Amino acid sequence: MKNKRAQKSRSFSDKSMMERMPEKKEERRCPAEGSETSHGSERKHGEKKKHSRNSGKEDGHHSFVNQSQRGQKKKKRRKSGMGRTYGRNFQSGSELSKTIAENVPLQKRENTERVVTVKDVNIGEGIPKICVPIVGRSVDEILNQANQILYSPADIVEWRVDYFRRSDDIKAVLSALRKLTERLEGRPLLFTFRTAEEGGEKDISRRSYLALYEAVMTSGYVDLADIEYNLGEEVTGPLISLARSSGTAVVFSYHDFRKTPSEGEIIRRLNTMKELGADIAKIAVMPRSARDVLTLLSATEKMKHQENPIPIITVSMSAEGLISRISGEIFGSAVTFASAGRSSAPGQISADQADRLLLTIHWGSDESRIKGRPCEGKKNVILIGFMGTGKSTVARKISKKTGMKVKEMDDMIVKQEKMSVKDIFERYGEAYFRDAETRQTKIISESSGVIVSCGGGTVMRQKNVDYLRKNGTIILLQASPDTVFERVKRGGDKRPLLNKHMARGFISWLMKKRDEAYRSAADVIIYTDGMDSDQVADEIIRLMKL
Repeated sequence: MKNKRAQKSRSFSDKSMMERMPEKKEERRCPAEGSETSHGSERKHGEKKKHSRNSGKEDGHHSFVNQSQRGQKKKKRRKSGMGRTYGRNFQSGSELSKTIAENVPLQKRENTERVVTVKDVNIGEGIPKICVPIVGRSVDEILNQANQILYSPADIVEWRVDYFRRSDDIKAVLSALRKLTERLEGRPLLFTFRTAEEGGEKDISRRSYLALYEAVMTSGYVDLADIEYNLGEEVTGPLISLARSSGTAVVFSYHDFRKTPSEGEIIRRLNTMKELGADIAKIAVMPRSARDVLTLLSATEKMKHQENPIPIITVSMSAEGLISRISGEIFGSAVTFASAGRSSAPGQISADQADRLLLTIHWGSDESRIKGRPCEGKKNVILIGFMGTGKSTVARKISKKTGMKVKEMDDMIVKQEKMSVKDIFERYGEAYFRDAETRQTKIISESSGVIVSCGGGTVMRQKNVDYLRKNGTIILLQASPDTVFERVKRGGDKRPLLNKHMARGFISWLMKKRDEAYRSAADVIIYTDGMDSDQVADEIIRLMKL
């Protein structure tokens, strides 16, 4: 879905590409006076800013929200006070060129929303999101790294285009970008050209930087763009205007590979980014001592409690700063950068390692295995949760101990459609299967005294939740990605969503996508790690007084 401007891609010469950036103007407001500029690559936490990007299918390919859907979403968000909605309201190519040529000055503004949502990824809410960089030199390397990422728990993918050997050819960049977008199967894409001045692989002139970002941001292929705010408002101003017209979320970034600025300076820079129009503000610095790491964490925590904060990303690089990469939920950094193969900055750990540590911190505060309580007067036991959390096994155990009848959602659909779940997916698609689920939940709502084992995606529709809750208590069985992986890997051919990506990382990514829906639907949550099916069944019988 490219506009005509994006299709008329151009290339700029190596000579232009390798021009050094002109000296910074003294009147620039971004960096502190007398502060050092820097080099590098690397991200807060709170409540909502909706950046309504390409919604796509739940587990499908890149697709765009149609106008009626977008209108409905806007209406819903206005009603709930969730914040600004950004759509793909493209200008014509000539208009965009005019924006760049005239160097439209940016009016300072304060963002007031805490969360940026891109393709159902809520940046600034809950567990910090994992961003994995792609640093391939060729198209083949880029696509191979993308394949690796699909097996990882990455929530966001960053393309570091400065590593790409043909980054000076816009036509080649757009061609690679199209292939990469298709390969990522709907995961949000962050586009970054990291300049040599801030630790990147190449020099680039301001003119070439603007031309590259104009083509990319209007192509329809990227969801977020990293813009170095140290380039000054002659660059950031036009690109912010471009981002607003193209529906691209903006990450303003600053990197210092030599030192850690003072706490006050870190806060000042992040606030300046917010004032200049950033949707997300990012700063990555180099620690020279443990005290430097504490300085960054303290600044991050203070930003978290400011009025009208935006999501921020803060990174203390190197091994000494590792704690900053995994403690974002505590201090307020919304994204952590991790690797799936080659890293792009000192101190990055693997995406799987980051995911395990983030989940440990997230769940570590839960002292009790059971949260919530049953709904009084409800006669049905509704078991929900991700595939492999033990719903079917636990349902049979409860039935054996109480005599209650079990209804397996998938079995009911198979009986009705007269074909396997796998065949339904292959022949008719996921949407058809979800409609069949809804029909069955309506039937179940009229039942009484039954145990219902739901499919992993049943509660992703609110209508299904309403039907199930009509006469039942909804109990969420929760397990770690490692536990789920061990349970499902032996029967992957029976689980259509895992057929292509049977990996612990992919399971974790999909679980995180569904976590909010599971939790909002649940009346009771039981953490089943370390428990066998009999123990879980006994807890449910006790809770429900069956």
